[in-house]
Amino acid sequence: VVGTAEARLLFALMAVATPVGLLALGVVFNNTPIELRYVSFAVPPAMLLVAGAIASVRWRGVVLGGVLGLQALAIAGLLTRAETSQPQAGAARAAFAAAGADGLVLVPYGHDGVGVLSAVVSALPDAARVLAVRVGDAGKLGAGMAGYSRVALVLTGLDWESRAALFDMEAAVAGGCWRAGARGADVAVFDREC
Repeated sequence: VVGTAEARLLFALMAVATPVGLLALGVVFNNTPIELRYVSFAVPPAMLLVAGAIASVRWRGVVLGGVLGLQALAIAGLLTRAETSQPQAGAARAAFAAAGADGLVLVPYGHDGVGVLSAVVSALPDAARVLAVRVGDAGKLGAGMAGYSRVALVLTGLDWESRAALFDMEAAVAGGCWRAGARGADVAVFDREC
């Protein structure tokens, strides 16, 4: 079936549809919804095209071994390279260590509710106290932080909404009873003074 022209055209359209659809969504919603988990939907039809191409090659065993070796190297690269890790998980552990067991960790809530928040929550211990901050929550954060003497802000914003929520988090601890403590690239700590 893979060898027919109609099947090849269908698989090619299926492989191209995912990235083109993601780019169209990005244009419509003015963001970049491209992540490996979304682009991976294009892999099965693309691999069917590759399988059809390999089947017609004389030295298909050598070609297949090369393709599998290249895939193994790519997977090893995804697992081991720092560029493919989520920095939010490291920021979450640093924020929890800075806030202490009795502190509160503030996390920006992104437009998909998955990016920053899910990586942070999954990296934190079950006993951690976390407050997800949405855009416009600056006025409400005082009540959420009322019982805590230390808060740690996770400063990793991935999309426009989570980056905007960072401003609300900073505004909630600016001045007043909060004194700035240690600050890093991804974490800022504040202590209550009054």
